[in-house]
Amino acid sequence: MTQRTSFGHYYLLLLVSLLLYVSPVQASSSITVDIQAFQGSMDLSNKWSRFIDDSGNISIEQIQDKKFTLSSREMLGEGFVGGALWVKFSVKNAAYKPWLMEIGWPLIDRIDMYIVDANGYIEHDYMGQDWVYSQRKKVHQNFVWPLKLPSNDEHTIYLRVENEKSMMFFIRLWDEGAFEVSSSDEKFLYGLYFGGMLILAFYNIFIFISTRDKNYILYS
Repeated sequence: MTQRTSFGHYYLLLLVSLLLYVSPVQASSSITVDIQAFQGSMDLSNKWSRFIDDSGNISIEQIQDKKFTLSSREMLGEGFVGGALWVKFSVKNAAYKPWLMEIGWPLIDRIDMYIVDANGYIEHDYMGQDWVYSQRKKVHQNFVWPLKLPSNDEHTIYLRVENEKSMMFFIRLWDEGAFEVSSSDEKFLYGLYFGGMLILAFYNIFIFISTRDKNYILYS
């Protein structure tokens, strides 16, 4: 009797442990990001889910019924995907304010963005590395979308990503002002870097003219 009771306790503990392990994953797949609760920028690691469409033919209407898998990685890296990769996450804007979404990888062939509201209305837009740079929503090395979401409404954002190369990118939400400051800092640092390289090249060319040592041409 005692042995049967101990086995019963063992299986009960095992069942509870499995429920505790599985439940957070299921709950986490429906995490809603309150974008008023942060300042500056917010990385969406641990807040997005993904689905691989091997055929590449699933529509936005069909994908909403598919079971997504929660991602636990800061940067989404799937390697080569023959069809399309779908990513989804939910956001709530407590008060109307413009936000930006950055897809942090410039070498993506095509990204389709779908914003679905509580009534099922779908807003669609797309970008890709072959699009004219000056015609992007934001002139930036990465893909950046303005998000104009009504206040107190929850929206689910779907991203459909196609790429002939490997899939590797991050998703970050930005306060518009913080994004502009960060972009200015990046441009300043890039200017310093390339300016320094240009000065070094001219310096080596000058030394080559003075000494006729061909090694300085290689350095430049």
